[in-house]
Amino acid sequence: MNRNSKILVIIDKGCLRQPALDRAIALYRVLKKTDAQCSITAIMPVKKEFFSITSLLAVENQTLEKSFVQKQERWLKAYLQVNAMDIKIDSKVIYSKDPSKEIISFANDNEISLIIKSNEYHGFLDTLFSGSIDIEMLRQAEVPVLIAKNNIFRLDSIIAVAIDLSDPEDERISAMNLKLLREAQLLSKISGMKIALINAITPLMPPVVVDIPSYTPDALYGHSVKERCSIALDFAKRHNIDRHNCILCEGEFTDVLYDVCSKLKPSVLFLGSQARSGLSSMLIGNVCEKLADLVSCDVAVITRHTVEKVKIINKDF
Repeated sequence: MNRNSKILVIIDKGCLRQPALDRAIALYRVLKKTDAQCSITAIMPVKKEFFSITSLLAVENQTLEKSFVQKQERWLKAYLQVNAMDIKIDSKVIYSKDPSKEIISFANDNEISLIIKSNEYHGFLDTLFSGSIDIEMLRQAEVPVLIAKNNIFRLDSIIAVAIDLSDPEDERISAMNLKLLREAQLLSKISGMKIALINAITPLMPPVVVDIPSYTPDALYGHSVKERCSIALDFAKRHNIDRHNCILCEGEFTDVLYDVCSKLKPSVLFLGSQARSGLSSMLIGNVCEKLADLVSCDVAVITRHTVEKVKIINKDF
């Protein structure tokens, strides 16, 4: 987000409760208090079936589709008039066999700053075949995506940022950390919320039998923890984050973030995503998709596509 933010809200068809719209309106009001420019566009995706009776009636198909889309547009405009009375919101219905692809294309063409989507619970098959629109956004979007939960966006809370300090020399990881922190700092600046950095140390798995004299895995692990702590505190200092807001825990990344968020109760958790899909998603998994279902706070996701896009823009200039 920035001082000229364009927010894209994805509306769930037929639902009376729209957490994504509530979150967009809350951010809009916060931005307006800082004299920033902000606009909201609401898109309602309607998936076109591959096979239907109307598709067999070539002559009548276009007329029926046009009438159906117009009906959805009327519903969307009426809903926005009731639930966002004092805010001008542009609206659009996307009727497509692949609405996710068209939403991403719309976001790129219109220089959208943030996509907001209400959370949906995902089963195993959803994550494997990525049929859900919010999963597609988390994997393919080139702008930050906010998964909104059904709760109130509290400005007296904190912003949690999950960073990866496992390899400070890795440029991709460093670029992701920096992008996550910059987006969180922008939100912190306009909202007044403080930032907490979270980093997980994966437990060391020593070999079952080590026949090497003077080998002490505990000492080695202790040194690794101290080194990671030093890196984390140095990162926080360089970016003006209070050391007391730098949290380092032992455990698997997903478990650590869930436990910390349960205790801190942040308004939003910022996460980076490698945007895996297909078989790699099944074997390795996507942490952001799991956490979007687990944690009670909103989840803001930066994909590797977003970081790559920023790199290209910076290189061009």
